[in-house]
Amino acid sequence: MELFNITCLGKPLRLEGSLAGWQALYWNNQLVSQLAASADEGEKTHTFQLTADENIITVDVTSLINWQPFTIDYKVTVDGEVIESGTRNEKDIERQQPVVAPEGKQKFSLIGLASLG
Repeated sequence: MELFNITCLGKPLRLEGSLAGWQALYWNNQLVSQLAASADEGEKTHTFQLTADENIITVDVTSLINWQPFTIDYKVTVDGEVIESGTRNEKDIERQQPVVAPEGKQKFSLIGLASLG
């Protein structure tokens, strides 16, 4: 289930999770962090790094999920500075648009076109 989908550094940042407790974080539709299910239901933090020129940028995504009633509190920091935080509930999840993964570009081959001819 998609827990939230926001923009971070000009690209989509999406957190997915399950009732079993695992979480997966995607930046620009690429998996950047994954947390396995665990018995402790506390705050969880995903951390990943990006390289811009010669600089390394550290992104932290912290979430606290309450399943009954459903709420998720989240905070996104870039190099220690909060760039977004918020709370979502089950109504927000119901209203969201599902993410559609971008399709790869189709490549045409001259050999393939010649074989059709």
